[in-house]
Amino acid sequence: MTLFHCHIAVSLDGMIARADGGFSWLEGYPPLEGYPPESFGIAAFMTRVDAVLMGRATYDVIRGFGDWPYPGKPAWVV
Repeated sequence: MTLFHCHIAVSLDGMIARADGGFSWLEGYPPLEGYPPESFGIAAFMTRVDAVLMGRATYDVIRGFGDWPYPGKPAWVV
């Protein structure tokens, strides 16, 4: 059986980015008191991910960050 898992940051109104493509709403939040920054399991989740699928606009934004955040994982851009 093949399982597919998805992780996505989305606002309460169902949007991923602002109309201008910005995603600053994801940044600038202090860690929750009593929780280490990686307490939400993203690193553990990524150990189970075999490949990354993303849209072209997301790919363009991520490439602007510098280092590729998904080393060793094939990426499919649609």
